[in-house]
Amino acid sequence: MAGLFAAHLRELGYEADPDLDADMQDFPSGYGGAGGRFLVAVDGHDRVVGMAGIRDGEIRRLYVGPGHRGGGLGRRLVQELAGRWLETHGGRVRAVVARSNLAARRLFQRCGFTATGRAPADDRMRHCEIFERAFSCGS
Repeated sequence: MAGLFAAHLRELGYEADPDLDADMQDFPSGYGGAGGRFLVAVDGHDRVVGMAGIRDGEIRRLYVGPGHRGGGLGRRLVQELAGRWLETHGGRVRAVVARSNLAARRLFQRCGFTATGRAPADDRMRHCEIFERAFSCGS
């Protein structure tokens, strides 16, 4: 998984950061515990074509392979993770999205998330923006 996500970061013009990406180096234990979950989508040949995780109410590591984009896989991953979080914790779900990743920004907006205009506190993440969605029983 770490190699796949590192390739995705390079596709976006970024390099993996051992501190920021420690959850991928310690995969899957970085997603254990209450509320942690990681989904992997595979094709008919058992090749990984998508993935996403949630930890502490934050959807992380969302990736859909180039040949599988536009078919709803990203939306299904986000909905499954957000829905599970609602069932077990309620409240808000958030995602940190690179400002340059227009496809991911559109996906989260289509899934009901709102761009907050805020960047994460870590200076290494200033190129990103926090998206949030408040979930209720009526969502």
